[in-house]
Amino acid sequence: MKLTPFPLCGATDRAGRSCTRRPPSGKHRCHLHGGAPGSGAPPGNANALKHGFYAERIRDFAADILAAGDAPLQLRDEIALLRAVLARAAADADPKVVALIVGTLARLINAQHKLDRSAPRELPPLDPEEEAELEALAAALNAKLLEEGEW
Repeated sequence: MKLTPFPLCGATDRAGRSCTRRPPSGKHRCHLHGGAPGSGAPPGNANALKHGFYAERIRDFAADILAAGDAPLQLRDEIALLRAVLARAAADADPKVVALIVGTLARLINAQHKLDRSAPRELPPLDPEEEAELEALAAALNAKLLEEGEW
């Protein structure tokens, strides 16, 4: 009669040694390493089922962000939406929620003001007299720098 060794838990500790305890019947690990009776999900449990519902939306959202990457950032739509949410919530919402909305709204408005200030602005065209005056000034400055050897 050939003896087969009984199955061992096999979990490893931090030093790399294997656990030598026997797992309960029907389990692969001992009771200290997750094989206790009644542990684990019941058979047929679908709680961890991967359905892809969120993955599709994330892909669509990422595509929208990439498509909008070339357009200048505008927060005006988000500000308008948040103002509408604030008007609706102000009547009966928790004051902490209203404070959070107001804080977010203030940050968005501040960011939009910074974007507006940093955006390149088109300068009005110069009239011919101003243009001639600027060219003469640039020529004089260039000559002065060449004269002093700094240019």
